[in-house]
Amino acid sequence: MENAKRDRDSAAAWIVISGKKDPDETEQKLIAAALRVWPRAEAYARRELNDSGLGDETGLLRDVWEQTLQSVSKTLHRTFRLRPILDLDTYYSEH
Repeated sequence: MENAKRDRDSAAAWIVISGKKDPDETEQKLIAAALRVWPRAEAYARRELNDSGLGDETGLLRDVWEQTLQSVSKTLHRTFRLRPILDLDTYYSEH
């Protein structure tokens, strides 16, 4: 169980920093939020996949999560946004 958590944490960090040595403050906040939100997002997605008969498609789940993290990271680094992201946990839930 501990190894699975460590792997999940490492994966979230790797996705967000995408090859850089040290994450900046924004990336650190994104990683922390991703680790808090992932268990709920994964549970929801698994229920939806099971209801659709796609319960074994764990690769799809991880691909969507990776794309989501990369998109949020790009959004956070934009110099112009119509409105600021005040709460990353809520932002994940809304988009």
